[in-house]
Amino acid sequence: MINKIITLRKSVSNASFQPIFEWEDIFKEKLKLQYLYINKPEYLFNKIKGKLLHNNVLKNCENEKSIAFIIDLPSCKYYENKDVAPIFCDVWGNQSRELLSKTYKLDFFFVTSIDIYNLIKEERDNIFYIPLSVSDKWINKSFPEKSIDVVQAGRKNPVLHEYMLRFVMKYPMTEYIYQQYKNKQIHYISTQRGDIGNFGTREKFMELLKHSKISLVSSPGADNSRNTFGIDFITPRFFESAVNYTYMLGRYTNNEESQFLNISSVCDNVSSYLQFETLIQNYLESNIFLKTKEYDTFIENNLTSTRANTINEIII
Repeated sequence: MINKIITLRKSVSNASFQPIFEWEDIFKEKLKLQYLYINKPEYLFNKIKGKLLHNNVLKNCENEKSIAFIIDLPSCKYYENKDVAPIFCDVWGNQSRELLSKTYKLDFFFVTSIDIYNLIKEERDNIFYIPLSVSDKWINKSFPEKSIDVVQAGRKNPVLHEYMLRFVMKYPMTEYIYQQYKNKQIHYISTQRGDIGNFGTREKFMELLKHSKISLVSSPGADNSRNTFGIDFITPRFFESAVNYTYMLGRYTNNEESQFLNISSVCDNVSSYLQFETLIQNYLESNIFLKTKEYDTFIENNLTSTRANTINEIII
């Protein structure tokens, strides 16, 4: 029986954990769980111990288990003394053997990539696939007002970035906002206003997406923007853009996961600059949102509460 959800929220505060904390809140509410906090001393102790041991095998030893969103495999060291049903968020193609070694004592566990699931499913019948999501807290009760033309939030896809800079050269009144590192700090650059700051909080980041007409999105394996070691998956940025009714132009692998999630219904997978330019113009010139029905369906299917319901069906 699942009765708790393990959280690091009292021990870590960096931005990469913020979406996870949002997912935890929804799971806690929907599944009627209690928080099990990993406190600062325990976190630091396990961090030091993990550097020495490196095995970090997770196991189930009691009748009651706790769910935990585990951001990556090295983070298993924070959970090794807990009776846990983990949801692994970032596992790369070269880590499938390591994942197997860490989970062989578990009754069940989840991965958020179909490609990883397919690599392991023949060897392990206790693995389940559960996609990533967007927290219900970001649902808009009315259509957001748009004041920014195009944004590429977070990691830049090189092809989309080159296409957009080319577009701005041709149509210089268009505002394009993208991320850039300055002195090892993240800044956002506007082609109209210059350096506009870092949007360091989760709220400011989501406001940026909320007020943008178009969001350029990509899967990490597309165009070698990251070395994913032969896999690819849909990131939270797709779901975050959708919940803000921001048109999406993307570069993503047309694999089993993107088809399962029906990404093509909400995001054009662009393959040429001419296609890109035509779509940008159409979306910027539209007076009404052209994909309301598709987005409503996609949002409903990919809320964190929907994932919680799926988990509940599996573990009952």
